[in-house]
Amino acid sequence: GFRGLDSNAMLTGADGLNSSFLGYSGTNRGITSAASDGEVSLYQGYIEITDIWGLPSRVRIGRQEVQFGSEFLVGNNDTSSNFRGLSFDGISLSSQFGDFKLQSCYAELVQNVNPNRLESSGDIWFNGFYASYIGFEGMTIDAYALRFKASSNDVYEAAGIPDSVEFYTLGARFAGAKAQIDWDLEGAYQIGESGLADVPGLSSDKVNAFALTGKAGYTFDVKMQPRLFVNGAYFD
Repeated sequence: GFRGLDSNAMLTGADGLNSSFLGYSGTNRGITSAASDGEVSLYQGYIEITDIWGLPSRVRIGRQEVQFGSEFLVGNNDTSSNFRGLSFDGISLSSQFGDFKLQSCYAELVQNVNPNRLESSGDIWFNGFYASYIGFEGMTIDAYALRFKASSNDVYEAAGIPDSVEFYTLGARFAGAKAQIDWDLEGAYQIGESGLADVPGLSSDKVNAFALTGKAGYTFDVKMQPRLFVNGAYFD
């Protein structure tokens, strides 16, 4: 599909991951925005291969949406009240073996095409693995690992970030519904290097943070089916 592209948009990750992505004045390859400045860009366009060697799998190569679980960290931003959409340039793989579902992706978020750049690189990459067990009726147990890598470049140097940025996020989720009760609990722990080791006043560039989100609801078994719910999120 086609849609407008905001060429001035900052890098803003998926639902919940905004603070981990840095603004960058390069060519935006993996993040697209629904806000339009008059230009038209391709929102999704990919080659899809299914049932490779007879296995229940699917591979997509090109620009595509990537949605992991509840989209707490990786998704297409469809939980926003003002839907903006989010797609990535890369390769994704999904497959299911019995009660196990597996997803993975490797995407280039930004490609540095500035001919006057001071560094040899500056590209930003993201990849992740997401596994789900759906053997329990009405429930899912998920686990995932994500990696973000931003190579050092002149833009970061000017902003006081002399080193490359690389961090890993490990997380787990338990969600489901029984009778009129539904729930969704997810936690993520992030480690890595922020690239700020040489910035005055900072003794370490180590990333060490935790995030938690959860919600629970009860749906009344009456004609209009009203639902009471509570949800929240915590970021270290």
